[in-house]
Amino acid sequence: VNWIFSVRTKENNEIFFDGFQLEKGKKVSPFEAPLLTANLESADGLNFFESGKAPELFLEFSTLNTKTVSGTAHVTIRNFFKEEVFRTAIPFSLKDKE
Repeated sequence: VNWIFSVRTKENNEIFFDGFQLEKGKKVSPFEAPLLTANLESADGLNFFESGKAPELFLEFSTLNTKTVSGTAHVTIRNFFKEEVFRTAIPFSLKDKE
């Protein structure tokens, strides 16, 4: 489960809280960040897509790993009826804590 919380300041700055580690019991273990995180957004930030028009997307990657992380992200978008409307593969390579 991935939860992300955000709050806005009086100056309209947005602060995100993510990377929570929930554990059962009374003993705390060291935080273990995922190898890679990714966030897919549309150019308008609303994630609405027009039928028949290729979506304008960007995929933001990040890692806390101390080694280079590379691979290919496969993105598939389906509509409300579960019909595939877009598919792409995006290669990535991130260096130390990028």
